[in-house]
Amino acid sequence: MTEASVFLADSISRPEEEIIVQYIQERESPIHIFGEPGVGKTTILERVITGGLADLDADMRNIRANHGLNDLFREICHALFAALPEDKKDEGRQFAGLSVSSPVGGAGVSFESVEAEASRAQFGYRDSLLGLSELFPEGQRLLICIDDVHELSDDERAIRGAIQEADDTLPAEVVLITAGRLAWDDLKTAVSLSMFTEEQTVTFLQDVFPEISAGRVRTIHDQLGGHPLYIGLLAESDVEQELPDIPEREVQQEIEQRYFAFLEPDERRLLLATAPLDELNEELCTQVVSEEYGFDRVTVGDILDSLSTRTVVQTIGRNADGLQTFKVHDVFRESCKSDPTTLTSPAEARVSITLRN
Repeated sequence: MTEASVFLADSISRPEEEIIVQYIQERESPIHIFGEPGVGKTTILERVITGGLADLDADMRNIRANHGLNDLFREICHALFAALPEDKKDEGRQFAGLSVSSPVGGAGVSFESVEAEASRAQFGYRDSLLGLSELFPEGQRLLICIDDVHELSDDERAIRGAIQEADDTLPAEVVLITAGRLAWDDLKTAVSLSMFTEEQTVTFLQDVFPEISAGRVRTIHDQLGGHPLYIGLLAESDVEQELPDIPEREVQQEIEQRYFAFLEPDERRLLLATAPLDELNEELCTQVVSEEYGFDRVTVGDILDSLSTRTVVQTIGRNADGLQTFKVHDVFRESCKSDPTTLTSPAEARVSITLRN
């Protein structure tokens, strides 16, 4: 097996990426990426931002499980405000009631002051967006990326309407791109992501396992239906082997179990104990696991840092207190929540069940 292999299937070129880049270059907006969990929506969004768009500033933000439609406008306001030239910051702050905070680990924008809260209550984020858009310099390009928009509401029509309203308000040089499970078939700039083609699976697995035959790859591809997440998990969990071991039955469940066993024991304990949580950070995780496992905050921080390099954990930024925040991939988190006894030892499973109850 090659050294320092990348197990996330983000090294595979996908034709949809070229389409998205073309839309951006043509200033088409909004652009929406959609597909089922694990097909690579976030990955392709990050690839678009980091490659081929050097002349364009980009701001990527995540919608979280407790967010609502108004938070879409808030995140876009924050991105627009952050991109304002310094000589327009004061005017933008006064207009929108925005204040600048500098939490531990980085700067940010928040509605933290009394005046700011009053302004928000009076005008709302929609009015703030209108004012900031009028203030935004002509000719200044910006790409605003909002991930996980399906979390905004159970009403899909309302989500689409809010995205369209926000986009209609933005300056012409600002491109809004969203991603999530939300389908949007009647949007001409919607891009649907599906599974890997057989050729993409061959490219990825032969890069990770140089000795693997095309026939063996085709078998894996057929068994997993070309699912990028499970192909990545299979590769990462078989890191010490020259060739991946193909499960004979219940393929996806077997790969989940194998991947879980591949993780360090403390990583497994933390994931099981915190599976019901939508997001993870040092403080919250320490509260959950300190009594049962004796983990202090430093230990929890080290475990989270380690998990952030894994296929199933995504770093999503900092919360209002400046703490680094993480999200476990929905597919894997649901496995931990649904039946922890299938993933780990009976003792660890009992602790996990106790913590949740």
